[in-house]
Amino acid sequence: KIRHMRDLFVRGILKNVKGAALTGSTAKRLANNIHIRVQGIEGRDMVIALDQKGIAVSSGSACSEKNQEPSHVLLALGYSPEESSSGVRITLGKNTTQEEIQKGMKAFIVAVDQLRRGL
Repeated sequence: KIRHMRDLFVRGILKNVKGAALTGSTAKRLANNIHIRVQGIEGRDMVIALDQKGIAVSSGSACSEKNQEPSHVLLALGYSPEESSSGVRITLGKNTTQEEIQKGMKAFIVAVDQLRRGL
């Protein structure tokens, strides 16, 4: 169930957000984990924009959330500093519903649009 919800969210974002990319493998990943980068958008700005819409995400790992530097893990994987700073991490729970996924997708799409327009 969680994998299905994750894949639904990822497909929706990749289809509707220009410049969005999934970080890592589409197949070899935790079922409840999503890390998406959006070209030209700072991850920390997405965190704030989504928080204002009632959606909790993170721009880094739990152990480095207060660090504003690009992720050393993403840098080691070959991502540029800009790519490494442009992502958000979304974690789903076993009780995540399809309605929550739809709400999250809509909020994500709107947040990207607002950030790109400078709102």
